[in-house]
Amino acid sequence: MKLRLLATGFALISIIPGLTGCAGTKAFTTAARAGDTVALAVGWNKNVSRANLSAVITQAGGGAPVNYSPGNSNIRAVFNMYPDPVSRLVVGTETNQGLGYNANVHGASLGSLVTGDDKDLSQTMVLLNLPASLAVGNATIDLYAGATPLSSHTVQILSGAGSANLFEGATSSLTAEQLRTLERAAASVVTFSAVNVPHSIYLEVPHTFGVGVPWVVNPRGDLKNVSWTDTGSVLKIVITPVSGASIPKIGHFKFYISGGLTGFGAPYVKAYDVNGSLLPEGDITAAIQPL
Repeated sequence: MKLRLLATGFALISIIPGLTGCAGTKAFTTAARAGDTVALAVGWNKNVSRANLSAVITQAGGGAPVNYSPGNSNIRAVFNMYPDPVSRLVVGTETNQGLGYNANVHGASLGSLVTGDDKDLSQTMVLLNLPASLAVGNATIDLYAGATPLSSHTVQILSGAGSANLFEGATSSLTAEQLRTLERAAASVVTFSAVNVPHSIYLEVPHTFGVGVPWVVNPRGDLKNVSWTDTGSVLKIVITPVSGASIPKIGHFKFYISGGLTGFGAPYVKAYDVNGSLLPEGDITAAIQPL
């Protein structure tokens, strides 16, 4: 998985393929001028946004570090990338085929070493403007989510003056507001625990009447269907596998609720086996947590 942005004054610190696949990161030295924009791959499933992301840029030669506090306009955007659903990684992992590149092996390693077998393969990216004045040589960018270290990256600073990327299209440049529409909206994640992994799940989620417009998001539509409707105060959701085979692990039923809803009540949940028989009451529970 790569992000490729063709524009002057933009450098990409990309994701190393291999065991970490699309979810792990390791920054390797890239080159940019002071003032250029860089893209930093900071890892899988990072609960970070411009509201809590800070950066400390340490320059070569012992010069004074530069600090970007949360909300600094030089932190341009924080957004997530996902692998192509027809990539060898996804198809090979789900069908247990190598597809010429040991895709199933790398997919299994990704699940066991990085994501804990979570199928939501998001990769968090940060777009950041370098300071206009930096010493030539290797600079280090340390990113923090609140007080928690997030990732560290090395950038080779070249001589000359750079410029912030405008992300120019065929007709115009992206404004800061347009760029930030790529960032995650407020949302909650719904996860399940179960004695036995069901074939399908029916869920009702109460919420405050008249606040927000619901939007239910399925991170892996190739694995499961998430059908939903809303009465205005109760979301009714049905989750079924896309194929005749049951979903193998309860964690794969995860989905998101967005759209500005508030006041979630305790979910009512029922589970069914492959024959459509209702599983015992209390066999499954659901939890809703804000991202």
